[in-house]
Amino acid sequence: MNIFKEKTDFLGTFSFENLKDADCQFWIIAKEVDEALGDRKYLLNVYISYLLEAINSTQVFRVANAGFNDCIELLCLCGDVYNDAKIARNKNVYYKPQFHEFYPHLKKFIDKHPEFQSEDKSNKASIFLWINGLFCRFTEYAVNRFFKQENKNFPPCADIHTINECYKNMAEIIGGELMEKLNDAIRERFMKVSLTDVYLQSTINQYIDCLTLRDAKTSKYIFRMILDSIEIKEEK
Repeated sequence: MNIFKEKTDFLGTFSFENLKDADCQFWIIAKEVDEALGDRKYLLNVYISYLLEAINSTQVFRVANAGFNDCIELLCLCGDVYNDAKIARNKNVYYKPQFHEFYPHLKKFIDKHPEFQSEDKSNKASIFLWINGLFCRFTEYAVNRFFKQENKNFPPCADIHTINECYKNMAEIIGGELMEKLNDAIRERFMKVSLTDVYLQSTINQYIDCLTLRDAKTSKYIFRMILDSIEIKEEK
């Protein structure tokens, strides 16, 4: 069955009923928690406000843009290494490619795949062939770096320690089961997609841009050149 036969297969689907149910469920459970807390309702104020601030602290558009730019960084690094650049520029900052964190992985891949190298240093197809072999490894590196940066830059308003302490205090009063129901309702209503998924999809989109370019010399798509370069070993 063709899973890509309709536009909605690319756009995704949306159920207003599911959204309405999630919204209704959140408010019902939040009210139940509010009533159960009695004269300590302020704990719910703190908990929900801090959680929503944390969810909204890293905007989706910024994360998507970060994934896109990080892939551009790989393209630039590959091009710089391919052209034996001693000093290069990335994001208006001059740097030495050999000192980039990802350089050792790139150099190792280059040494293992001399067939992807071309005497013509303007041959971008070779660079894209490198990227195909390196993309998963680079994605791992980029995601780890993304987590480190986001953890380091996590805003004070999204104080995880305060959230955890507030959770414990509320659970002691109303029980862990009701708190879990509240957390599930918050996730279902306000976290439809994780920031990591947004970041990854952005890197994938940039990867797709590479795959659908054409080689200037052969007019072949890059994905066709990759397919042609793959050798399937037959089992004996």
